[in-house]
Amino acid sequence: MRIDTKKFNLYQARECLSNNDFLKKADISIGVLKKIKSGTTAINMRPKTVGLIAKALNVEVQDIIIQE
Repeated sequence: MRIDTKKFNLYQARECLSNNDFLKKADISIGVLKKIKSGTTAINMRPKTVGLIAKALNVEVQDIIIQE
């Protein structure tokens, strides 16, 4: 699964989360956040990680992934 960078940024802004706030809320590493922001997230991103990201942004998983 890949995260849609534009959608991610929109939902992060909607939730008024700084990068640090997001990292704490999602409980993911800064390396994962850097990959999302640069658009280089691996196609095989773990479902758990995608779930944590969606939960932190208060959205459904399908709202933030690129449908392939």
